[in-house]
Amino acid sequence: MVLVDALIYGFGALAIWSLMYRENLGYRIAEHFYVGFAAANALVMGWETIRKVAVTPLLQGNVIWIIPLILSLGWVLFLFPKTRSFYMITIAFVVGLGTALAIRSAISAQIVGQLIGSMHSVASSSPMGLFNNILIWIGSLCTLVYFIFTREAKGPLSVIPKIGRILIMVVVGVAYANTGLGRLANFQGILTNLLTTEAIYAIPVALLVIAIDVIRRRMKTT
Repeated sequence: MVLVDALIYGFGALAIWSLMYRENLGYRIAEHFYVGFAAANALVMGWETIRKVAVTPLLQGNVIWIIPLILSLGWVLFLFPKTRSFYMITIAFVVGLGTALAIRSAISAQIVGQLIGSMHSVASSSPMGLFNNILIWIGSLCTLVYFIFTREAKGPLSVIPKIGRILIMVVVGVAYANTGLGRLANFQGILTNLLTTEAIYAIPVALLVIAIDVIRRRMKTT
């Protein structure tokens, strides 16, 4: 028996992929469904979070949770023109708090953590460990020197920032390749589900629709 959810999954995935052929009605319908379901899911999850984190403790006597509940009313007041200015208070509080938390975590993880990871002894008990430690020291030094703009490195010292630039290009390339591989992994998972489940029945239908569209467009041009 063909599962309905598998067919919906198949037609949805193929409708999104149809954008590679051209922009069409099927893609727009799938896009609207995706955005709508994502918004509905976010709304339900947000309400459940508010109920569990703030409303339930408030009903149990923890009155401090009335403050975030009052601040959150600004999101609702944005819908009304006369009270829209209260929205600025809420958004300023959220942006300020989020920025502070992001800066704190960034300093701890990306600055202090990187310094601690780089400042260790070069000595190691294994050849590979020794190679990695030397590479970390050289890479850190050359990359930092590359960003020193107060004095230009000349002569033999000019090699150091060039090495730093090469290392930066290597790291950026690896990050880009990692992102590409992640997208390919998602594509592989979707394609596997299309070919190994009942969603495979959606493929000939999609191909037939594309073939009809190609024929119709050629007939119009002639």
